Amino acid sequence: MARAASVVLMVDSSKFRISGGQAVCDLSSIGTVITDDGISEKSARMVRRAGAKRVLVNGTADRGPRHE
Repeated sequence: MARAASVVLMVDSSKFRISGGQAVCDLSSIGTVITDDGISEKSARMVRRAGAKRVLVNGTADRGPRHE
């Protein structure tokens, strides 16, 4: 990841609600987080504080992604 031009994390919002997973890097190393719109406000604040751009998507085909 040290050589990457950008680092993108695509993760289901439910992964923010559980602990015990394996961390590959600090959230501050991620440039963009793509997740569904089920992310809690607490987790969304954590992503923003880390400096990552958020792209929110949902399961409805008629709506596109929302960039924040």
